[in-house]
Amino acid sequence: MAPQSPLAIPQGDTRANQIAVWIVAAYLFAKMFYISKGGSAQPADAMLCALAFFIVPPKSMLELFKAEAALVALVVWIALVNLFWFMTTDDKSFLPSILYYVFNLLIVITFFGVRNRNPALFDRVICNAIILAVAVETAVVLYQRLSGVSALRTVGTFKNPNQLAYWGVVMLSLFVMLRRNRLRRSDLLVIGGGIFCEFASASRAGLAALFALLVVWLYFALETGRKRIIACLSAVALGALLTLSPAMEGGVAYGAGESAVGTRLNEDTEVSQFDERQYNRIIDFYEYTIFGAGEGYLSRFNADSEFKLEIHSSFGTMLFSYGIPGFALFMLLLFGVFRRLPISLGVYLVPSLLYGVTHQGLRFTLFWAFIGAAISIGRERKPATEARPIIRLHKQHQTRGPDHLRALASTRMSTPRSRPPARGAP
Repeated sequence: MAPQSPLAIPQGDTRANQIAVWIVAAYLFAKMFYISKGGSAQPADAMLCALAFFIVPPKSMLELFKAEAALVALVVWIALVNLFWFMTTDDKSFLPSILYYVFNLLIVITFFGVRNRNPALFDRVICNAIILAVAVETAVVLYQRLSGVSALRTVGTFKNPNQLAYWGVVMLSLFVMLRRNRLRRSDLLVIGGGIFCEFASASRAGLAALFALLVVWLYFALETGRKRIIACLSAVALGALLTLSPAMEGGVAYGAGESAVGTRLNEDTEVSQFDERQYNRIIDFYEYTIFGAGEGYLSRFNADSEFKLEIHSSFGTMLFSYGIPGFALFMLLLFGVFRRLPISLGVYLVPSLLYGVTHQGLRFTLFWAFIGAAISIGRERKPATEARPIIRLHKQHQTRGPDHLRALASTRMSTPRSRPPARGAP
């Protein structure tokens, strides 16, 4: 018998497992309704935080801590850096960041632990929750566009359009990953609704991540090289048509006179993207990249500016706020998730990470939910070393041993040998 994976959990279709999966599905659906300000805990977060310790067995938590040492070390390092700067500056703005990442760790544990108990049920229910969520969000976005609630960029049920864009990228990536690249015909409506929301948000990073997602999906969903080339070229042509076509500029869904996407792509600002997204802080205050500046007390870096902005980049934030150790642990975590997944599924992490190049997405809990599900999928694969070849070789050695040869010789000696017919016999 092949050895069981160290993270294998006995599966069962018990009532407790079903309730846990439905709670996670309810969270995934309710997460798109933003009540408090962006970046803060939403009602869905409070619900899951209260129920997480009841739906996730302690064994799952301990096993994830042992297996994902990089994730645990990252959260511990983030807490230490922020606590150090809190004690040094006596600024309380560092403390919420600790809570954010501790809660994100809880999200990873929840999605990992619940899915491991019944992967088939989890994948089916979560995919249905995503279908429902995309359908509702598409209806809300369509209503806002037709009623003129949003003039240029649509926010949907969120507080700003960038949140809508990131939500669409993560949800579609998780959906295709759970479907294992085998979408049904009805699933194409989900992809279409997600594409509509992305274009309505008019997020440049969201459109780039969406394009990467579609290219990856078409490449692995189609079987032959010819189909892949035709599909990729068609995606490029469709994206260019939707972005640059004058027919899109006068449509009701894209405002009067000019399309939101075209406006965003052609938008010129007096400040470069490098300065606008605070990337220059990494160069101007490079000494903080050694051990990290923490996430707080932003007036240290832009005291002359009216707006105290954070770095608009997940990778930039990790490097500047938590230094080389934090950035290395974050990359080690991502590498571990990629390494255990098959390439056809691991690539679906790329769109979400691509969006994080120009936006701070580390506090977006659905990203960490995606990470938890990806860890579970990677851990369910069979280990590389199996015991079957060893057993087979052992049996071959026994069949060629001296006992087998003696038994074979005795069998031949006891069996009468037929004599050949005499010469001349008919």
